Amino acid sequence: MICIDHYVTPLPNGMTMALRSTARGAVMLCRSGTCWVTEEGVYQDHILGRGDAYRPQGNGTVVVYALANAEMEVDRCAIHLTPGSPRSRWI
Repeated sequence: MICIDHYVTPLPNGMTMALRSTARGAVMLCRSGTCWVTEEGVYQDHILGRGDAYRPQGNGTVVVYALANAEMEVDRCAIHLTPGSPRSRWI
């Protein structure tokens, strides 16, 4: 696990990334492209486009999937999995 205060990562189309919120105020910002975001224990998924943000609601794992080439900015989270091959990692 890597705890981070601020991180920006490219996510090519079809790439997944899993992370966990570590503090109140955690936020994920889609800087470009389109991403699908789902959070463990939360029954509503979100589609983020450029400029859209998601704030995790709990301490569960959050999975981000790039629906198109994207760039994500992440604050106050812990990364548990590095980006994997397309469609390879699902919870």
